[in-house]
Amino acid sequence: NITGLSFAVTAGQVYRFRAVIPYTAAATTTGARFTINGPAMTHISYTSRYPLTASTETFGYYTALQQPAAANATSLTTGNVAVVEGFFKPSADGTAAIQFASEVGASAITALAGATLAYVRTV
Repeated sequence: NITGLSFAVTAGQVYRFRAVIPYTAAATTTGARFTINGPAMTHISYTSRYPLTASTETFGYYTALQQPAAANATSLTTGNVAVVEGFFKPSADGTAAIQFASEVGASAITALAGATLAYVRTV
């Protein structure tokens, strides 16, 4: 979980969220993945996007928690920005949290200060 990028959710309510995360990679050969986790969901749909190179990105549409299942293969060492955004309706109370992981166990992906998470309960 990314410190500070989580919030409490209530079963049966619908939430819209947008997380913007600046990050660095230890090497250009260290990929990343960015996602959301939380309690069981009645519905979830979101996108996750983050750089592969200076002119390409990983972009996906997801309908399950913690997707994509695998990290991409490359990153910029600096200047990376990930965006995870969408809607969900939890079927249980709990905590929604933005998460990230490195593709390489011994090579860091570091979320930087300044990351933001905005969310609203919708009607």
